[in-house]
Amino acid sequence: MLGSDIDPLSVQAATLVAQSNPGVKALIEYRLQPSAGNIFKGLVTGNDVFDFTMCNPPFHASAEEAQAGTRRKVANLSRQKSSVTGKRPSAAEAAPLNFGGQHNELWCKGGEAEFIGRMIRESKDFAGQCLWFTSLVSKQDNLPRLKQQLKSRGCSGTGC
Repeated sequence: MLGSDIDPLSVQAATLVAQSNPGVKALIEYRLQPSAGNIFKGLVTGNDVFDFTMCNPPFHASAEEAQAGTRRKVANLSRQKSSVTGKRPSAAEAAPLNFGGQHNELWCKGGEAEFIGRMIRESKDFAGQCLWFTSLVSKQDNLPRLKQQLKSRGCSGTGC
């Protein structure tokens, strides 16, 4: 398995976690993506072969958009009753829940649609090295645009 990130500290932390787990340390490699503007280029080498890729892209286009999403989630949670206690949590109780992350995990220029669009464009260059390219899509409104990008590149349900 190969894990990657554009943040050297994230790669270092993930490597240390894997190395401290004897059951997986020989099975997982982490690489730094040298260019924040690329997904696969500069990361996948000529000798790499993968069954699939899996991505959890940055959802937002800016820090402000990410913060607004966190506020919305906290507000929604404080309106719902807990399945455990049967009570509504206060905003202060709901706020510490993890809706955060490092900036490059939460947002990038163009947000989720642009990030996945880059994946779609670059996947064509690595189609001989990977069977399936996959990504989480969190915003339903992005699906028509992404489907059109796949279609315009000759991709179908059976491949590109």
